[in-house]
Amino acid sequence: MKIRYDPAVDVLVITLKEGDYAESDEVAPGMIVDFARDGSPLAIEILQAQHLLAPDGMLTMELPLKIEVG
Repeated sequence: MKIRYDPAVDVLVITLKEGDYAESDEVAPGMIVDFARDGSPLAIEILQAQHLLAPDGMLTMELPLKIEVG
């Protein structure tokens, strides 16, 4: 998994896995999910990330990220 934030365009991209994109759907305003041919999600794009995720301050991330499974 990769997480990238581009402050120049205010977009946060969470790449879940690599693969060929078959389609992209806007699942909520400003949130796009890219899907593989088998229907599995490949990436999540959040447009206007600063506005949506941190409207009162700066968008920050703490490393290492903790990911829980199960």
